[in-house]
Amino acid sequence: MILLAYTWVTPAVGMIIFSFALALGPVSILSSTSLLLPYELAGTGMGMHKCANNIGTTAVSILVGYIQDLTYHDGNSHDDKVDLQKEYNGVMVLYLSMAGLSTIIVCLFWLMDRKILSGWLQADQNERDRRLRLVEANEKKLQAHQETKEVSMEKLKALNMIGSTLRFKKTYAYTGFFCFWLLVSWVIFFTFALMPVYRNYI
Repeated sequence: MILLAYTWVTPAVGMIIFSFALALGPVSILSSTSLLLPYELAGTGMGMHKCANNIGTTAVSILVGYIQDLTYHDGNSHDDKVDLQKEYNGVMVLYLSMAGLSTIIVCLFWLMDRKILSGWLQADQNERDRRLRLVEANEKKLQAHQETKEVSMEKLKALNMIGSTLRFKKTYAYTGFFCFWLLVSWVIFFTFALMPVYRNYI
């Protein structure tokens, strides 16, 4: 985005770099969904991910368009030509700010993966197979009626290493967070969709 907005480099360079981000980003997120959820819930998890992605797309797309229009429709018709030259400045600042925030969040997720899941999301095929075999071995011990405190702790640790540990207490914090942003996206959508009506544009 910096190459596209603030340099004279050929736009193709910035677009190619941007296309790599669009191609690799969703793949890694969807892959982590299937790694963290049981097989029978993977489809539901990916559907929830798609819903969350659409919530963000709805809110951000409308906000970007509003900022772009706000730059041009500033109430002064004498500087329209100047405004056209700066029409995308606010949009680029917004995108750069979101990119910086996304980078920080990615770093936090990486640290959480290292600390909580022992690098499960970054593990290669051999390491994943080793951890899954460890879970199966603990399951066999439990099935053989050898459920001791040590075996249970080993099973819990093994499940934690493949991201399959269940919460001990129910929480509605994540559901509330999801529903909050769902409601916000609908409010933003209808606010701007109905703007021509309550602003008497038509």
